[in-house]
Amino acid sequence: MSLVTELQKKREQAVDEKVMEFAEKMEPRLLESAENGYSSLNIRITSEQEDGHIFKSNEFVEKLNDLMDGVKVKYVVKEKTHLITKWTYKEHYLLFSWGDVN
Repeated sequence: MSLVTELQKKREQAVDEKVMEFAEKMEPRLLESAENGYSSLNIRITSEQEDGHIFKSNEFVEKLNDLMDGVKVKYVVKEKTHLITKWTYKEHYLLFSWGDVN
C-alpha cells in the first residue's frame, strides 16, 4: 500500500468516526428544536473547535446527509461586517433543515 493510499484511508476513517459522533450529539438538539416549533437549526463552526476543519469538508457534509435520515445538512459561509470597525469576516455554519425550509 502506498503512503498516499494509507493517508487517504486514515483520513476517511477519521471523517467516518466524526460523522457518527457528531450525528449522535445532534439528534437530541434537533428533536428539541422541532419540539420548539423550528424547522431548521444552525450550528456555528468556530476556529476553536478541534475538529472544525473536518466539519467544513464536503466529505463530512455528504456523509452526514446520508446518515441523518432525511434531514438536509448544508455547509454555509456567511460574510458579516463588524459594527464598529466595519471589518468583514466570515462565519461558518452547518445548517440542518427539515420540512419546508430552502
